[in-house]
Amino acid sequence: MPLIDAKIYLTQGDLEQLRAYSEGFGREYGKVCGIVACLEEATYKTTLEKLRYVVVENVALGCRGEDEFIEVVKETLSKL
Repeated sequence: MPLIDAKIYLTQGDLEQLRAYSEGFGREYGKVCGIVACLEEATYKTTLEKLRYVVVENVALGCRGEDEFIEVVKETLSKL
């Protein structure tokens, strides 16, 4: 099950929220493919990757992360 969450930037509260999502949805639905799209640099990127999230930074229109985000979503959906 894909789980996509978009953020402007990541805070400690966002990290806790995403950790809870990962645990809660995982129990409810089994394997969860978490994707975090961040408009800026992702402060907690390494921590989220350890929680098995794919983190794409700079996902604003026309920025370098836009195409990467599109590809990550396509790849994730193709595995369903």
